[in-house]
Amino acid sequence: MPYHDDSLNFPEIIYDLHTALLSYMKDTLQLYDQLLCVNYAGPPSDEFGDQSLNLHDNDIANYNEYRLEVSKYYDSYRTVEGNYHSDTSDLYVDKPFMHSEYGMGEDKIYECDKNSTFLKRAILTPFTGMAGTALTWDHPENEFDNWHYLQGINDFTGEVPLDADDYKVQYPIVTNDNAVEVFYLRNYSEDGYRAIGVISNRTYNFYTQRINDSCTCANSARPEFIDPSTSLYKTPQNFIGADYDDDMVLPEMGVLKHYKIHWFNAVTNNPIFNESRWSNTIGELPIEFPELTGDSIQPLVYFQVYPHGDTSFLAPYYSNELTIENAEIDKMIEEDVTLTAVTETNWDKVQPQIQIFPNPTLSFITINIQNQDLNGTNWIIRDGLGRIVRTGSVDSSNFQIDLSVLKNGTYFLTFENLNHVYKVVKH
Repeated sequence: MPYHDDSLNFPEIIYDLHTALLSYMKDTLQLYDQLLCVNYAGPPSDEFGDQSLNLHDNDIANYNEYRLEVSKYYDSYRTVEGNYHSDTSDLYVDKPFMHSEYGMGEDKIYECDKNSTFLKRAILTPFTGMAGTALTWDHPENEFDNWHYLQGINDFTGEVPLDADDYKVQYPIVTNDNAVEVFYLRNYSEDGYRAIGVISNRTYNFYTQRINDSCTCANSARPEFIDPSTSLYKTPQNFIGADYDDDMVLPEMGVLKHYKIHWFNAVTNNPIFNESRWSNTIGELPIEFPELTGDSIQPLVYFQVYPHGDTSFLAPYYSNELTIENAEIDKMIEEDVTLTAVTETNWDKVQPQIQIFPNPTLSFITINIQNQDLNGTNWIIRDGLGRIVRTGSVDSSNFQIDLSVLKNGTYFLTFENLNHVYKVVKH
């Protein structure tokens, strides 16, 4: 739109044109069953008199979003919500918003980024509430090998009735170190919330995945690479949810609600593990995500959250499911214990005290169990990708597990029928 070629006259002309076209399609052609909208190559310049987004016959507010930036998904959400969905903004529109096209805005990114921008564009945008992905604008045929990612997204979301159950986009979550971001949709029912979303490693990006230092992706002078708070974007790193504690919680999930969480590798769509968790006394649900790698193995993970007893949520069941539940708490629920009784319960007697030392370790870890007899209970150790690396059973209240054969890294120990995951670090 050549606003700046004739900023005094052209925007008003465009507004009049949009008014006439939309009115013709609705009033004359009777196109009431289709959603209609005007489209812009960039944000419309309402300051010059173009108020097309607010036209009565314009059903959806939208414009194309093309720019190359690691944090663009979070930033574009804040821009839209702050400018177009905030009733204190002069740009406010009381309409759904959608980016009709969503790309990187620089030539031939697909030739040098190992498909990382397409992958994130395809997987993240469905959970921002604003966009579907756009293929590379100039030569979409060059990304033919990436189109299968779109099928994976369809498979993951297809079993969840997003329209029928009125899921709404939530404000994205970003860790304090700016390394990890969460985009998700949520709905509410009497027995608790349901959520579906994706968690992304920001250090997996076009720069860290560049094929060489002379390609389009290799510009290290971008502002976000220079800013000390985001300079970590230049180096691929692995992250694990257990390291983030207070950063990684879904807010307003109800007080002491019991949930199931299913985790999937968003690149392969393979299940990682399932778990059960309780929201805390201020309604926050911790989400200790599986390992996010700084390469293409597992840089993004999907999650599904639903009330523990819910049988209507269409989450798939997998034979290698990791179940982490608390039998004692389940029994309390079945007996209809009141909330007061739950808050006054001696939790040390419900959940055994388990000490793990040394942690970190070079070889062996010692497990010390108090308050409960777990003899015969199975234990499982998984790596950050959810793969089982060691299994066994408890034979005493104090026993050892040999980790010397494992590679250095972060692992997760779980016990059958216990509602907790224990992080173990091998050096």
